[in-house]
Amino acid sequence: MELKTFVAETLKQLIDGVKASQEYAQKEGAVINPSERLRFSDNNKYAISGTTGLQAQIIDFDIAVSVQESDQYKGGIGIFVGPVGIGTQGHAEFVDRSVNRIKFSLPVFLPVQENK
Repeated sequence: MELKTFVAETLKQLIDGVKASQEYAQKEGAVINPSERLRFSDNNKYAISGTTGLQAQIIDFDIAVSVQESDQYKGGIGIFVGPVGIGTQGHAEFVDRSVNRIKFSLPVFLPVQENK
């Protein structure tokens, strides 16, 4: 897989994931990656809303992504969640595999519960 294809597919998946999460968050009273201007703490551990004063949590993602091509199967991006073992029997194949890391952060306003 070419680098430009890898980058494009990775960003498309990230965008789709954020959009799906935003739709769910809206139903549950949360906000993911808000459009308003945020003030970040010195260590970037949290952000404060300029309009409401509420604190957003900064959710850090560090994902290992595997790209594999073989002479039998072509392309695709996979995410490693844990150790995976694949066994073959009775045939040989050429496999070109690379693992990359993607790191990003999203500010998230979790649902607020009023004190009684």
